[in-house]
Amino acid sequence: MTGRAEGMMIVAMLCMFVACFAFSMGPIKWVIMSEIFPTKIRGRAMAIATLAVWTTDGLYNQFFPMLRNHLGISGTFFLFAILLVPQLLFIWKVMPETKGRTLERNRRSWTA
Repeated sequence: MTGRAEGMMIVAMLCMFVACFAFSMGPIKWVIMSEIFPTKIRGRAMAIATLAVWTTDGLYNQFFPMLRNHLGISGTFFLFAILLVPQLLFIWKVMPETKGRTLERNRRSWTA
């Protein structure tokens, strides 16, 4: 693969990763976290969930150089894009719809 073709592949994989992340776990995690916890524990639960999110983000950043060296830049972004697919399916199939619903009704979605 020539340098130009490899550069185009890197840009394509980066765009694919960003697009998948932007409509899946990127914004959704913050919206869901703010809507699924009962009011009594929301502050603490959001703190724990936020810690989990930033820890995971930190791990992704720490593994990136190692993956880049083993898989190449295109392979690394392709792997990250693939990792978003199960997350998207989880959101689509498991997480309850929260749009236009009260917090109490959202809470009942988890117990019913």
